[in-house]
Amino acid sequence: MVKAKTEAQSLGVGLDTGTMFIVSARKSGDTIGTKRIRDTFLDLKPEHKRMLRLSKTSYIELDGNLLVIGDAALDCANLLNQEARRPMAGGVLNAGEVDAQQVIALMMKEVLGDPRKSGEKCCYSVPATALDVKGSDITYHRMVLGKILSELGYTAEPINEALAIIFSECVQENFSGIGISYGSGMTNVCLAYNALSALEFSIGKCLSDDFPIVTPSGVRFINEISVGDLVLGADGRFVEVVSKTSNGYREKLVQLNVELMQAFPLQMTPDHRIFVKSGFNWEWTEASDIRPGDTVGIPIIKHDPASRKTHYFGSSSCKKLELSKSRNLGRFFGSFLGDGKSCVPSKGGYVELSLNKDDVDLVEKYLPVLGLFGNSCVKFDRSKPGVALVHVQSKVLATHMDSFYGEDGEKVFPIPIFDIPDQMAIGILEGLFDTDGHVSGGKTCFTTTSRSIVMTIHHLLNRFCLRHRIAKRDPRVGGVNHLGKLIVGRKNVYEIQISDFVSNEMFRILLLKEGHFSRGPRPDFMEYQVSDTCEIPYGRDVWDVTIASDYHSFSSPCAVVHNCGDWIDTGAAQSVGSTKTKICALKESGIDINDPKDREQEAIGFFVESLIDYSLKGIVEHFHRVKKEILVPKPIPIVV
Repeated sequence: MVKAKTEAQSLGVGLDTGTMFIVSARKSGDTIGTKRIRDTFLDLKPEHKRMLRLSKTSYIELDGNLLVIGDAALDCANLLNQEARRPMAGGVLNAGEVDAQQVIALMMKEVLGDPRKSGEKCCYSVPATALDVKGSDITYHRMVLGKILSELGYTAEPINEALAIIFSECVQENFSGIGISYGSGMTNVCLAYNALSALEFSIGKCLSDDFPIVTPSGVRFINEISVGDLVLGADGRFVEVVSKTSNGYREKLVQLNVELMQAFPLQMTPDHRIFVKSGFNWEWTEASDIRPGDTVGIPIIKHDPASRKTHYFGSSSCKKLELSKSRNLGRFFGSFLGDGKSCVPSKGGYVELSLNKDDVDLVEKYLPVLGLFGNSCVKFDRSKPGVALVHVQSKVLATHMDSFYGEDGEKVFPIPIFDIPDQMAIGILEGLFDTDGHVSGGKTCFTTTSRSIVMTIHHLLNRFCLRHRIAKRDPRVGGVNHLGKLIVGRKNVYEIQISDFVSNEMFRILLLKEGHFSRGPRPDFMEYQVSDTCEIPYGRDVWDVTIASDYHSFSSPCAVVHNCGDWIDTGAAQSVGSTKTKICALKESGIDINDPKDREQEAIGFFVESLIDYSLKGIVEHFHRVKKEILVPKPIPIVV
């Protein structure tokens, strides 16, 4: 009977699934044995098989590639100067890794082995949900891990990782205490009394739900971004979003207002980092440390000379028009975006542009533009007061121009900015100005209700270093309809105004100059000054996204912002020009952050201290918020 009882007590295994390591713990007699595997993997081409065999490195063949997991993956990545990949990010399964589930299942089997008895219980750690938010991502993470454990023959039971710390360290206090778990992805907190969890939450760095992010189709708010979408990175290339996380409720945020960019204020948690110019260098600076007069900026999207894109338009011969040779095609695109429409009925099809009837030179200018489309039927309708309607009869052309509308019916520009050569870019700006622009007080202005068109104009003006202001107005108020009711628009109006004399003169010269354009070297960044900062009431959820790029950052319309996935490793690596993999290896080899030996150790220390400072502020703030809801009858310990 005693032997059977001892065996029953020894059954059961613990599993910690972290962003850095997966660790199992199992009791055997009076001792507890652990087994760990580094939560990282590296996929290699088949030609590396001989190298792996010679070095006696284990690998798995998956979908035609070789998969190395654990410490061996980190060693291979350092040897080949590559970045190892992780099936976990931000404390949960990495949604951007298509192999994440398969890899994590292999790792869990490696550390757990077979159950000692069918249905042996496995308690596995999970992070807390974000502050006051139903953790949809956490739920998916918990359910997937539970499913994998069931398939391995275990009975899965999740436990909050901060609560597990209390169970481990607070036996004498009858499992009462506040547990704090610092992870690579997030900081988890649990308050328990007499083994019962009374409060669980996590802390993260993040952005307001309407934080503007630049995408190929224009500016979108972060709550509209999905995994797989492309966003503008710090190097001027569009990169993929690999994960998106809701990081809970915030009562207050920091707002940065940037000169000339009144339409796009930036709202974020105080510790979220912005790329700020310091002297001749750029460095990451927390939002709370940014001051009026500091310089921020965004990358200028230049034409990729390797691009050889062509577009096909409406004649029966499918005429090719090379972007690199068509200023007129740019004029057509710009005028369509400004004041054009397409119609594709069951038979026929046409495109229509609206020009100023009284501007005879303008109407004449567009005759060769429309001549691009060969045998298409072009008609001018001057019957309406003040307007010359240009009607191009072509179903193929009309079908193609349907791609200039988004799913919501808003005009978009479907061609990537880096595919647009300078002459075509000038043509697009000229067409937009001809149809939806004006001059006010000697300054060139564009007006639109489309956020996509705002960003198209913004990036094209930046390419030629033309300083401009973007302002947002409430929806237009029109006249009175036939029922006597006031007509009020439903869309915000954006006005882009070229802001200084030199830029306006340069724009005028650009429009006059045909043929090759050359202006010498151009900067990589368009710089702006922070006009003021302030704390604002917020009261909603905040978000973060992780980017598949070594720069680990993305662009708003006026500043580059750091993403926060695994931010200690990525931030330290970016700061000193190292790799995440190397920083990870250094950090886990054990360093004294109070006595760093080199720049890499110093960078790790800075980011660890920043994590601790910020998380403690968030913990104090949240406990202060709920202090009237939770009453603890006696002092309890805090365990980190």
